[in-house]
Amino acid sequence: MAAKKTIAIIGATEKSVTKVAGQLAQANYRLLLVSDNNFQPGKLSGFIRKHRQVAEIERIDCAKDGCWEADIIMLAIPVDKEKEIVEKIKEVATQKIVAVLLNNENDVSFISAKELQRLLPHSKTAAIFISPEAEVFITSDDDEATETLSNIFKTAGFNPVVTGKEV
Repeated sequence: MAAKKTIAIIGATEKSVTKVAGQLAQANYRLLLVSDNNFQPGKLSGFIRKHRQVAEIERIDCAKDGCWEADIIMLAIPVDKEKEIVEKIKEVATQKIVAVLLNNENDVSFISAKELQRLLPHSKTAAIFISPEAEVFITSDDDEATETLSNIFKTAGFNPVVTGKEV
């Protein structure tokens, strides 16, 4: 049996992350909710634990520390913090999957997988768009990232759709 994957979600205070984090916890992934605002991740982890008592969730206020422990890093951060956060995690994101989470409720991030790959040249990057219908569109130039993320979201009850490589 494979080891349980640890997923760091940076920007865990974003409303759009609640459903994703909840479903990942229900699918038995270990979550590291990373935010410099401890109030919201606390509410989110409490909400998740209410619905899944055995969920493995940790709140972390330092992006670098959270990403150090993670197998996969998901970014749900405001546009004005993207480059700052990417710079903080660059050293610990090497050879890890780093994905930007997007949805139609807000413009939490608009950094492309290509731009993320440029900023994190030693990581496997992807962009993930989450629709209200629980479809997850995955774009990446890295086959391993695409396959891993597809499997994670399928296990979590989403319908993953691979949109291909970014041009």
